[in-house]
Amino acid sequence: MPFRFLEHPADIRFECFGKNPQELFEAAAQALYAVALRSYRDSVEDSRDISLHADGWEELLVRWLQELLYLLDAERFVASHFDFKRICDNNLYVVAQGYSCEPTDREREVKAATYHGLHLTKDGEELRAELVLDL
Repeated sequence: MPFRFLEHPADIRFECFGKNPQELFEAAAQALYAVALRSYRDSVEDSRDISLHADGWEELLVRWLQELLYLLDAERFVASHFDFKRICDNNLYVVAQGYSCEPTDREREVKAATYHGLHLTKDGEELRAELVLDL
């Protein structure tokens, strides 16, 4: 599993891993869905184009999770496959394929991905990010 949950007194804190930014961002998405959904399917019924701009990797990662939350809350879209067309420190463009979920598929409401406690580091050949999701 490319992520693990860490202790936090009120919200959800997790750490995710990847050999490159694509793997790291996908691992963060998987952690988000592990919190928000009762189960996660490997299903493709629809797709969304996601284009984001930011002032650095950390902001880009938070904005990525915020966009996935928006798609989940507003459109009930769950991304299960990611085709990263472009990703660098200030922008990304991804074609996300996935499926529509039902309200009963939700485990809990995640209000936001936060900057609180956000850490992004490179440990040898591995990228690591630590984030907090506000419940």
